[in-house]
Amino acid sequence: MEKKRLLVAALPMELPPSLAHSLKRKMPAFIPMDEERLVGVTGVGKSNVTRFYRRLERMAIQIEKMLLIGFAGSLCESLPPGKIVTFDKVITYQGKVFSLFPVGKLHRSIGLEVREWTDAGEKRRLRVAHPHAEIIDMETATHAEECARLGVKLSVLRIVTDGPEDRLPSLAYIFEDWQHVVWKKILSHPLHGLGGLMFSWRLWKARESLTKEVEKLEEWHDFLENA
Repeated sequence: MEKKRLLVAALPMELPPSLAHSLKRKMPAFIPMDEERLVGVTGVGKSNVTRFYRRLERMAIQIEKMLLIGFAGSLCESLPPGKIVTFDKVITYQGKVFSLFPVGKLHRSIGLEVREWTDAGEKRRLRVAHPHAEIIDMETATHAEECARLGVKLSVLRIVTDGPEDRLPSLAYIFEDWQHVVWKKILSHPLHGLGGLMFSWRLWKARESLTKEVEKLEEWHDFLENA
């Protein structure tokens, strides 16, 4: 059986719009683009990523190379919102380190697994506990564990959406497409709505920047051709 390449994200809104349309609200899920390419979404967090791999295995789908893209938080001021990074290594919640395969001519970061949305105070604690880590997210470490087990070459492309001192708005702004939810939130909670609107706009621009970065990658830009 021919091994495939997989472009994957936690949420449809992290994928290029041309690829996300058919995956909305179906997580974890993947769709074939052809005999060699797959696009997928896992859902947020460790348990959803694990379910995604179990589904791949049940369907006997073998992956050779994977590109994980998406949003992330920063632990250092030198990586502000809008900065795109690739991962050289990732540290699991238990402290295990996995080496990854960096892509492009981007800043190479060390990622750190977190299990929940992380506020500024928790980010300060993480900087002390893990002084070499720069980026946090909830999926990369689980992908790294599964890919190591299955012999899959994993590369990661993430864009910073919240800096070390940023305050995150309601999770509703993150889990829904911003244009469908933001105005309802503003009308019901005017004081909180503006912050949510600004953060949602940041996510929308981050998605746009990630799409452009994927287009630059020789091994992955074909996912956006005729999508």
